[in-house]
Parts: sequence; structure tokens; C-alpha cells
Amino acid sequence: MEEILSGRSVMPPLVHIGYPTIGNSWAGNKANVAKLARQLGLIVHLDDSTPVAPYGGMYWFRPAALRKLFEERWSWNDFANMDYRDGSLVHAIERIIAYVAIDAGYTFRHVMTAGHAAHNYVMLEAKLQALCENGAPAEFGNYGVVRAFRGLIFAIKRSIVARSPIAFRILRPLYRGLRRIIAFGD
Repeated sequence: MEEILSGRSVMPPLVHIGYPTIGNSWAGNKANVAKLARQLGLIVHLDDSTPVAPYGGMYWFRPAALRKLFEERWSWNDFANMDYRDGSLVHAIERIIAYVAIDAGYTFRHVMTAGHAAHNYVMLEAKLQALCENGAPAEFGNYGVVRAFRGLIFAIKRSIVARSPIAFRILRPLYRGLRRIIAFGD
């Protein structure tokens, strides 16, 4: 076990039971975490939608992995009138733990029992079915790209129409061809 854990922090996996964590795990905490990362002098990239965090505050770590967090001069006033809600310093600290370890050169691992894995799998499967009820997973993966590309093509069209209607009339067949190519689901 010691060999497996050397140089790592250990935390439970992403919660799939009772919380809408997939795709929205920051839940109003990212700005505070980014501010705290600057305050601690971390040089890390915060995930766009789902932070790697020990939700519920349970984790195992090497003290050196979280040294920057422990060296911060916290005061009681930092936590005054605060409860355990999204957007609070407490939640920011919970969500920054893995990033502090990464900044210190450590890695992390999610661990769970076989029973927890089985239960979590069932809940994850239910979430996946709900996500896929309107289309295949591949469509979800590409939908954001397609939407962004459509927006780009539309912005170019609008710009050309405003600046040179004659050029737009000449380029209209090209625009229509591009629109057909990126049509989603046609």
C-alpha cells in the first residue's frame, strides 16, 4: 500500500449520488478558488467544468503536498459568519486541495471500496442515460464544437454583409455550402 501511495494524495471519487456534479461541479466556487490559487501563489490550470476535489472533505495526504495551504496565515475572521455553502472560503479550500498538491509536485488518486464502486456505477449509468436520451454521446462531444463553428460562420457573414454587401452576394454560395456542411442532424 505504501508503494501505491508514495508521492500521492488520496481522495474519494466524484459524487454521483444526490448531487448534479457532472459538468457543473464548480457550482459557484471557481472564482473563489482562482482567487485563493493566486493568494497561495499556485501555478496550476483549474479544470473548466469539474474540479478534482475531495468532496465532503475526506482525504489522505502527505504534509509536504499541502504545505502552501498550511503556511497561509488564516485567521478566525477569514471564516467569520461563514457556513459550508457554495461560494464560501471553506468550499474554496475543499476544491483547491488537489491543485495545491499538484503545484507541490504530487499526484492524487481517487479510491473507493468495491461496494461503493458498484453503487456509484449505477448512479453514473442513470446520469448517462439521462444525458443521452436526446442523442448519442458522440453528438454531445461534438455539439459544442459545431455550435461554436456555426457562430463563427454567422459572425463572418454578418461582418461581410455590414462591410460589403456586394462581396457578400458574391460569397453567398460559399456561405450556403458551409452552412450545409456544418448542419447538425441534417
